[in-house]
Amino acid sequence: MSRATLLPIVVTGRDLRSFPSRVTSTLAEVLAAYGVRADAIERECAAMSEVVYARTHDRSNVGVLTELQRLLHGDLDYLPNATLTELSLRLAHTPIVARHVFPDNETCRLFGVPSPREREKEMGN
Repeated sequence: MSRATLLPIVVTGRDLRSFPSRVTSTLAEVLAAYGVRADAIERECAAMSEVVYARTHDRSNVGVLTELQRLLHGDLDYLPNATLTELSLRLAHTPIVARHVFPDNETCRLFGVPSPREREKEMGN
C-alpha cells in the first residue's frame, strides 16, 4: 500500500525474492488502467527498485491495511476468478474514512489523470 495515496496492490505472498517484481508488475497494470502515461509508470516502477523490509510504526496505516485485508477476503469469496489487478482496482475504490480519501482518486490526482469517478461522470453526460 502506498503511504502517500493508500493505493493497495494485491500480490501473492509466496517467494519473497520475486515479491518486488510482482508488486511493480501489478502496480504498472493498475496505473495503466487509470490512464497514467507509460513514462510515468516506468519512473514509478524504477523508483521502487530498491526494496527494504521493515516494521511500520504508523498505526494508522496498519489500521488501513487491516481493513483492506478484511475486504480482500470478502472479495476473494465473491469473485474467486478475479485477477490480482482486478482485486487491487476494486480495493482502491474503497473509501478510507479516517483519511477522507479514496485511494484511486488520490492516485489519479497525484498522476494528473481523471479518476474513475470523473471518467464515469464524463461518460454519463
